[in-house]
Amino acid sequence: MVAAIETSGFERLSLDAVVAFAAWLKRSGVHIAVNRRAEQALRYMAWRGQVGLILLDGDATLRPNTIAKRHLGLFWRGDAVLTRPTSVAGNNAARRARILARDGSDCCICGQSLGDDISLEHWVAQGCDGTDDDANIGLAHKRCNEIVGNFSVCEKLILRDVIADYVARHTAEGETFNPADLPSTEAIRSWGRVGRYRATSVEEDVPA
Repeated sequence: MVAAIETSGFERLSLDAVVAFAAWLKRSGVHIAVNRRAEQALRYMAWRGQVGLILLDGDATLRPNTIAKRHLGLFWRGDAVLTRPTSVAGNNAARRARILARDGSDCCICGQSLGDDISLEHWVAQGCDGTDDDANIGLAHKRCNEIVGNFSVCEKLILRDVIADYVARHTAEGETFNPADLPSTEAIRSWGRVGRYRATSVEEDVPA
């Protein structure tokens, strides 16, 4: 049985065309996942951590996610290969300067001064269809960025509150908090998931 694929802006494609699309991705240097779930007809990792998916529904219809739709459009248009995108936001130094002017010099996660420890935090992770433009980016300490990872925006906001609360409790007035002094990533994420932080002490909750 030949499955079909729902697309936006161009006609439904045959399964053979999806196989050709996968071959086009390989020629472009894109990694095609070998181990994937049964419902995933195609899974691949594009540039900047973007994950393309084509899912197989129970009615034998193949449905692409937003990233796969975009790339299918380029494939259908006849592009020779999928080219690595050039950031419209420019180089990181210029981007940091723009966002510093917009948001100030405090970490968007812990609220403390960034100093020279600056990384780009994509609020909607690029692996979850997040854009790479300034509107989706804040500046964060590398350690704070590592803690929030690729969680959803709602989960990141919860973790931000947990981290800010911890910093407030452990920083004397006039002191500058060092993000390296934060507890383990696993402990902070655990507090954010189950809300244990305000109910338990740090000594009880942080692994030795």
